[in-house]
Amino acid sequence: MLAQKTNFAPRVGFSYQALPKLVVRGGYGLFFQGNENHGLSVSNYVNFPFQITSSYTNSNAATPITPTNAVGTLQNGLLNVPLTAAAAATSANTSLSLLGEPRNAKSSYAQAYNLQLQYQVTPNTIAALGYVGTGARHVQVSLSTNTVNTILPPSANVKANSFFPDFATGGTFIARAGETDYNGLQANVEHRFSYGFSLLANYTWSKCLGDTRDLLDNGVGSYRAPYVSGAGMSADYGLCDINVKRIVHVSGTYQLPFGKNHQLLNTGVASWVAGGWSTNWILTAQDGQPLTVACTTTNAAGLGCNALKVAGQNPYAGSHNAAQFLNPAAFANPPAATVSSATLANLGGSPTQVSGPPYRRLNLSVFRQFSAPKATYFEFRAEVFNLTN
Repeated sequence: MLAQKTNFAPRVGFSYQALPKLVVRGGYGLFFQGNENHGLSVSNYVNFPFQITSSYTNSNAATPITPTNAVGTLQNGLLNVPLTAAAAATSANTSLSLLGEPRNAKSSYAQAYNLQLQYQVTPNTIAALGYVGTGARHVQVSLSTNTVNTILPPSANVKANSFFPDFATGGTFIARAGETDYNGLQANVEHRFSYGFSLLANYTWSKCLGDTRDLLDNGVGSYRAPYVSGAGMSADYGLCDINVKRIVHVSGTYQLPFGKNHQLLNTGVASWVAGGWSTNWILTAQDGQPLTVACTTTNAAGLGCNALKVAGQNPYAGSHNAAQFLNPAAFANPPAATVSSATLANLGGSPTQVSGPPYRRLNLSVFRQFSAPKATYFEFRAEVFNLTN
């Protein structure tokens, strides 16, 4: 693979004080990305006939790998394992898969851009509102190397109709063909510590769309028909697996206004009992990440299928708990392909029909300081983690 030496990655930013208390900030950058470690080498020697991977299964730990001992046992060196290309190609126990990448793959890159308004509400409080966007291109995706490019009935022989019938179906081809687009609105409020109180709160409302699939942690399903005319990768364009529509983060500290040198209960026994108490917290609340509901049957040989959403059915109705989060009645299989009728409709609809459970977490601390001689103090602290659960 040849390295690209013309990748130009400019970055520019600006800051402008439009009013005494209003600042406008913005920026743009082009960032080239490294390849994800997906465990596939582009070297010729990992493919047939230089490298052959065979799998054998024995019935139990004491019985040889095959009942007739055609392969051999470990202590005898597996004498009959085929070690030549000709023997491997004709061996009934061997399936040859193809692995590959483009010879001169394009570099993945992302363009990032943002525009923000920052306003000083008070001497200790700043509010900001901004737009953030990212567009990624030539992202690594994993495609099947040997499959079909036509819609066939479920009973059709996939291997006989594949590109290379003499090789195993499946395999892996790492293409630089994916793309994603992220657009988000972000709001932020920061109150620096004053009068015993500090606060940092932010809210994000965003959407990420694309046709990429994470090579190592795919949560939205594979491509249904990457080589079928009229479908391809674009047919599985949907929400990114990292998409979270709404996110709220709130953290802060509050020193209760009781006790000595405070506004309330600052003398006598009441000052000793109520004084010195403080609290802090971190709250995270966000929507769930998208997922794809697949068909429960094979509708076309060698191709994927997404379930259709049933009109009038709430996909989140019903038990809505750990045992059953989605409503089964809200999804249905499309009709299966037949010899006389085979269309893209047999593959169902778009991916990421629903999202998973939302996330809520509140960590809370309550503590009190007790004065001690020589500028020292003791502290009592009580902490609760994941209070919302």
